[in-house]
Amino acid sequence: MRMEAKVFRYCAAALAGLEEVVADELKSELADLEQVRLDRRRRQGRVFFTYRRSPCRLLHLRTPLSLYGVLAQVQGITVGPPGLERLLAQLQGFDLAAAQRLLRGSEPEADPWQFQLSVTLQGAHRFTKSQVVQRLQAQLRARGLVQGQGQGLLRLQLQIEGPRALLGLQLGPNRADACVGEGGIGGPLAACVDRLLPATGTEVLLTLGCNWDGAEILAAGARRAGVIAVDPEGRRVRDGWAGWVRGLPGELPVADEAVDLVLAAGPGPAAGLGEVARVLHPGGVAALLAPRSPVLAARLGSNPEFAILAELPITLKGRVLVLWLLERRGEPAPLLQIEGSDPGG
Repeated sequence: MRMEAKVFRYCAAALAGLEEVVADELKSELADLEQVRLDRRRRQGRVFFTYRRSPCRLLHLRTPLSLYGVLAQVQGITVGPPGLERLLAQLQGFDLAAAQRLLRGSEPEADPWQFQLSVTLQGAHRFTKSQVVQRLQAQLRARGLVQGQGQGLLRLQLQIEGPRALLGLQLGPNRADACVGEGGIGGPLAACVDRLLPATGTEVLLTLGCNWDGAEILAAGARRAGVIAVDPEGRRVRDGWAGWVRGLPGELPVADEAVDLVLAAGPGPAAGLGEVARVLHPGGVAALLAPRSPVLAARLGSNPEFAILAELPITLKGRVLVLWLLERRGEPAPLLQIEGSDPGG
C-alpha cells in the first residue's frame, strides 16, 4: 500500500543573531525533532528542521518570525535565461498533493486549490522578478490552482538568492512586524529575549519598553513569579491591565533591590541605567536592547555596577541593534573592624 506523500522538512525564519534561540525553542517544544540546521544571514536567519508529527504544533511556537513547509530547493541557477528555465523545470515537479495535505493539516478550513505567490530575487540575474512570477503562476494554474487573496489558501513563497532557490508554503502569520509596534517591542523579539533570561518560576521581572503583546509574552505561563510592566504615559494602567504601573526610566516606581530581572528597550534605554541598578538585587540580570553604539559599549564596559554577560548583535528591519545581558554586581563586603584598631596603622 502506497503511503500518502507528506511534507516533513520545515524552515523557521529568525531574527538575525537569534537563530540559536529559535532552535532552542524548537528542541524544547517539539518531540522527535530531527536534522536541525542553522542558516545565519545578514538580514534574517533561518532554522531548517525535520518534524514528522502534526504541523498544528508548529503554530504555537513563539520565537520564529514565520514558518514554512519546504516544498522544493533548487541549486545551480545561472544568471541568464537558461537559469530561469532550470528553476521553472525544477519547480514544476514539486509535490502539490503534499503541499495541500500540509495546508489542510494546519488550517482545516483552508481552500487548497487557491494560491498566493510571493517572490524575492537577490543576485545579478538577467531575468526579472516579474518574469519569474508570470511563468510560475502559469505553471500553478496549469495544475488546476486558482489565484486568490486573503488567508486560508496556499501561500507560496519563492526565495531566489544567487544560484539557490527555496519554495515554501507559509504556515500561520508572518510576525516580523510584531517585533516592534506602538509602545515598544513584542512578538518574536520579546519571546526570544524571554528565553535568554533566567526562568525558574521564582523571578520578578520588570520591563520598560514592551508593548501589550510583549508584556503578555513575558507574563505567559509559569516562567515568572511576577511581571511589572512600566508605561510612561499610563494608558495601560487606566485601561486596567494587570501588572502595569506608570513610571519613567529615570524614576521607577519600584523599591530598592525589589526585582530579579529587568528588560529595557527603546530609543534610549541606557538613560535609566542607574535606576535599573537600584531596583535590581545583586546577582540579578538586566537585558538592555539598544542601537549599536561604541559610546554605549564603552559606558557599559566601565560601569562598576554591572558585569557584561553577553553582547548579541541583532538585525531588525535592516537596523543593527545589540542585546546586552548584564549582571548586577554585589556590594563589596565591609572590611573587618576590630575595636580599638587603627585602619591607617
